[in-house]
Amino acid sequence: MRKVVVDCKNVNKTFKIYSKLLRGILFQYFQRKKKNPYSKEIKALQSINLKIYKGEIAGFFGLNGSGKTTLLSCISKSLPLTSGSIKTNGSITNLNNVNENINESFTGIENIMMNLILAGQTFKNASKFVDEIIDFAELSHCAENPVYTYSSGMKTRLIAAIALHESNISDIIIIDEFLSAGDASFKGKISEKFNKICKSGKTILIVSHDIGFIENFCDRAFIIDKGKIIFSGKTRETSDKYRIFVTTKNFKTFKYSNNSKFFSLDESVKITGGSIEGFKGKDYLLWNKPFKSTINIQSSKKQFLSFKFEIYDLYKSLPICEFKSGVKELSKKTDININFVGKRSFIFTFPNCPFGGGIYSLSFTVYNKYSKVLAKANKLLTFSVRSFDHSVSRTNYTELEYKFKIIKS
Repeated sequence: MRKVVVDCKNVNKTFKIYSKLLRGILFQYFQRKKKNPYSKEIKALQSINLKIYKGEIAGFFGLNGSGKTTLLSCISKSLPLTSGSIKTNGSITNLNNVNENINESFTGIENIMMNLILAGQTFKNASKFVDEIIDFAELSHCAENPVYTYSSGMKTRLIAAIALHESNISDIIIIDEFLSAGDASFKGKISEKFNKICKSGKTILIVSHDIGFIENFCDRAFIIDKGKIIFSGKTRETSDKYRIFVTTKNFKTFKYSNNSKFFSLDESVKITGGSIEGFKGKDYLLWNKPFKSTINIQSSKKQFLSFKFEIYDLYKSLPICEFKSGVKELSKKTDININFVGKRSFIFTFPNCPFGGGIYSLSFTVYNKYSKVLAKANKLLTFSVRSFDHSVSRTNYTELEYKFKIIKS
């Protein structure tokens, strides 16, 4: 029978926020039976029930503000509960708490000693590991200097070295985006050390926005949203659910804060709008399935036009696809010259969607025959792509096959 080392039962955590701090506190003190008009409650955790077993590596997914860090802080006893109970079997180290215990007036050596003693070691035992921690942090040249004289990178290495050593003396380890600390070479050292910790049989709880990292190391994963666990299961199944969750949630946000910008640098041409349609009329695209896009253009005089079609990955803020037309190039493909007066719809049909799951935007630019920009629409359209085979924001620059036609609108 597997041994339970973390048992959360009906855990709730509520934070009280005062709009006017002094008035709110005084009202709370003198009018306890009345509702405080200066305060509101934020329910960070709601009815959390979960069990973590000995030797298990568990990951926690969730958007910013979902309650992941609050839950792990409650498990490590850094935060008191509002109600419910958390039982733990074994010593706990929250690697992120080391940062809070650093005193910049102390030297590097003094901070190491203080943190190890706070973690439960005796002065004699702590002294044995000082040199090892300093060497790992690559701080032998400044170990006796006050920490306020350290650069941000040196301080980061000190914190990481102390935290990783503390993990050796604990049964349960909590990591909250900790492994992203330091430069590339130091991250390699942290990763190597972390691999050894994972193989040691310790129980590890991980919060990270890096889906691939949790997939590589965790046995089981949880999705937290608005203080509640909305899904749990094997890591791969949970990460796929989370990708869909993130894509859908972020798409709704982008949909209402699109910040589209239309520029008409020549009154003769205007981009008036557009649409994008997924497989079988869906409002999202599916990886490797066909889709089409319509761009609406208005021209007040006859002139040869060309365009540039661009797609951006909004997670990376980088262009991942673009193609251009010109009179000659377009004539070779479709025998259509872009030269009209009135309103037209440019219809692009794509045989497959090569983009990984994520959020994307489409920008469109219209030029004259001298390559002068006449009109441009940044973020003309924002759309989501769902994929079970490709992780969020893992799309590289790609070529996009298309067919093109113009119709009256």
